[in-house]
Amino acid sequence: MSRLAAFFALLFMALPLAAQGTPAKPPPAPVRTVTTTYFGVDVADPYRYMEDSGDPAARAWIGQQARHARSVLGNIPGRASLLGELKTIDESEPARIGSVVVLPGERYFYLKKGRGRDSYALYQRIGLSGKELLLVDPGAGHPAGAASSRIAFFVPSFDGTHIAYAISDPVTGKTTLHFLNTATGTPMPEAVGDIGLPVAAWLPDGHALFYDRIVKVESRNAPGAAQERSRIYLHRLGTDPSTDIAEFDPRVTANSSSSALGVPFVATAPGSNYVVAVLRRNADGSLILYAAPLAQVGKAAIHWTRIGNDNVTILDYRLRGNQLFVLTNGSEGPVIARVPLRSPGLDNWGLMLQLAPNQTVTGMQALSDAVYLTVRGPMRTSVIRVPYRSAEGIVRAALPFHGSVSLYDADPRADGPLVQLSSPTRAPAIYRYDSRKGTVVRADLWPSSPYDDPTGIASTSAIALGSDGTLVPLTIVYKKGTHRDGTHPTLLVASGARSISSAAVFRPRWSLWLDRGGVLAFPRVGAPTRFEDLLTCARYLIDQGYTTPARLAAIGGGAGAILIGRAITTNPELFRAVVIESGLLDPLRMGNTSNGGAGETEFGNMKTIEGFRHLESLSSYEHVKPGVRYPAVLLEAGLPGAQVPIWQSAKMAARLDADSSSGLPVLLSIHTNRGDAGRGDAISAGLSRKQLLFADEIGFLLWQLGEPGFGPPQPETSATATN
Repeated sequence: MSRLAAFFALLFMALPLAAQGTPAKPPPAPVRTVTTTYFGVDVADPYRYMEDSGDPAARAWIGQQARHARSVLGNIPGRASLLGELKTIDESEPARIGSVVVLPGERYFYLKKGRGRDSYALYQRIGLSGKELLLVDPGAGHPAGAASSRIAFFVPSFDGTHIAYAISDPVTGKTTLHFLNTATGTPMPEAVGDIGLPVAAWLPDGHALFYDRIVKVESRNAPGAAQERSRIYLHRLGTDPSTDIAEFDPRVTANSSSSALGVPFVATAPGSNYVVAVLRRNADGSLILYAAPLAQVGKAAIHWTRIGNDNVTILDYRLRGNQLFVLTNGSEGPVIARVPLRSPGLDNWGLMLQLAPNQTVTGMQALSDAVYLTVRGPMRTSVIRVPYRSAEGIVRAALPFHGSVSLYDADPRADGPLVQLSSPTRAPAIYRYDSRKGTVVRADLWPSSPYDDPTGIASTSAIALGSDGTLVPLTIVYKKGTHRDGTHPTLLVASGARSISSAAVFRPRWSLWLDRGGVLAFPRVGAPTRFEDLLTCARYLIDQGYTTPARLAAIGGGAGAILIGRAITTNPELFRAVVIESGLLDPLRMGNTSNGGAGETEFGNMKTIEGFRHLESLSSYEHVKPGVRYPAVLLEAGLPGAQVPIWQSAKMAARLDADSSSGLPVLLSIHTNRGDAGRGDAISAGLSRKQLLFADEIGFLLWQLGEPGFGPPQPETSATATN
């Protein structure tokens, strides 16, 4: 057993003691300051020791905090009613559909989570009304599965005879690639470990595939230390994965060691003689594309040819046959161009469509008859069909309602895309584009629920103006008849939140918030580093009379945690309470995380003074100051699938606990699949882990915002004192 696993075992053996009653607030964490000098700047870290999972003081303090949080959250008066309502809503939903891949002949592979299930299983069917066949259920009898296992991603071969699927263990953080023969329905014996991002692409013969593997390399910042990097490898079915060789190494092909380049992706297509490798620039999200003949795969070295140059901004791409279709940022608006891979020079690119400057392409598929786009304009989102033969004419599909639209994955030989439609007041549903009629019709793949389309919900699109002139789009959702009298509990949902996407997409469980007079706000923040945009939206909601600082909260995880953490350390007086889910709160130390390489490529590294300054500006932990009246904070760590280690949240909790003068609670709630924080109520009441998490979050926020029935009056803060 690893030291980290042993730590969790000891920690959660003690957690059930919380059921005996709410313990007193634990004492502050011991301080052992370690000072590190970066480019002449001394950075003092009082809780560095918490990064060592074997440290007795760290283990003891985190255990105390976890027990205290469990008791406080479990004893919120209104939490039981939340759980009852949530169970009713969730049980009304027959199933939820995740990823879908469409092959020719209306063959569908998809992830589905049935009623009462915490995780998705992999299914297939032929025809939307065909019989459903279970292929993989990681939590029920799978050789590599356990109750905690999840399907991270899956990719069927082009003939559908094999499926590569990745099983992720949230306890260990490891992801392993497995293979299934669909004819027999049984897993194949081999497994590939150290899988990185969800990147996999089959060769046309269906007997080999490219995949992304994490490898250890020497750190550029600390010579002799190992860091994780992504490379694209090739695996042939039936061979030993340890003999797989790297076919695409971004550091070699791009001739750069710069952290400006992100992790690699790869694409293949049936009938194509080429493979396409992709790198994403971290600065602006644009792509660098390379192509190579498939005939060179597995040989001594692949010759990769750059598609375009640094003067061409490529935003998206799709491979079909020996042609590549690219979305570029043209001088007069987005452009769709056709690139022949046999002669990919810029002089041979062909224009297919020129869009207006105020239009944004949000999705792209190259299918059997046309290139399909989802395009967001000033007023609405559309599905546009761009035929390969220009004589057929471009068609803009009429959608059944205004909202968000996204494309599911499809084989280039498929006829017409499968799309997901949703809106701020309607839950997601699956539709199919009928290429013969040019219309979008409901597809019977995602069963409907009585809570999917509530009649009493309304939404408003707004633009918040920042002090620097930045315009931040904001979608606000509320019950019809809501008056702007400043009394409403209002929740800003930051990008990356686990509970709901930051896109304005309605989920039935948000009825728990809306039915209590709450307001939901979904900001479209330009980047996870733009915490000023979140503050702009907070001020807008207050100025427009939706709420006051005493009734304003925020929730977010992943990159969204950076937004929230820096928002409350910049203007804490704007918020009463926040929930931060597995947040990257101390990016100066992200090189010490298991996902440090990926985080470094996204946010920069400590190699240069510019990189240090940027990461320091994003560090919520470094910006906590003594004597400041911070809002109530619930820090959730160890969430299933999270790549951020618990100590990131623990260090932030320790610093807030020691420095905040508001008297409001700072709770560190630990969740793993080893007993899930000792929660016997999940088994006795038939509740799922996600239901319990959501009840914790909403119960905590409603308690702190003073909603009747959720707790005693709260101590006054600077926010309440000014309102």
